[in-house]
Amino acid sequence: MSKTITTPKKKHDAAEDAKRAKRLMRSYVELYKEKQELDRLAKEKASATVASLEEARIELLEIGNRNKKSFGKDGNWDFEDGYLHKAFRTEIVETKGFKMSEFVKKFPDYVETTFKVVFLKKALLASDTRQPFIDAHIDVMQNEELQVIVKKK
Repeated sequence: MSKTITTPKKKHDAAEDAKRAKRLMRSYVELYKEKQELDRLAKEKASATVASLEEARIELLEIGNRNKKSFGKDGNWDFEDGYLHKAFRTEIVETKGFKMSEFVKKFPDYVETTFKVVFLKKALLASDTRQPFIDAHIDVMQNEELQVIVKKK
């Protein structure tokens, strides 16, 4: 049988503990208030930063829209820290006379419960496959939109 050796417990002075607890509580409360103030300041700064960021983004987009010739062939207007990017958003649009039932019969590979947009977009943008879709009263519309991009370093 092994014997457990116990060390004698140090007696704590209740009065000393009370003094220490009082000092710690005062310090804790001061630190807590300081943390709350820092949180408030950070929130204010974050709000101001977000507003400034949005203002800068809007102005960059306005400048980009006024200076279309500054964009390269890759659709970018490069700067040291970032670039404006000319993106194209493609939408498949139904034209007058479109009938989904007829489209499904003619092009079942392009329809699930909705259009298979990626494949349909490719077919509509290629001149050799476009005409049958036009005849089925569906076309493609591209909308240009500018984006502000920050370069990763």
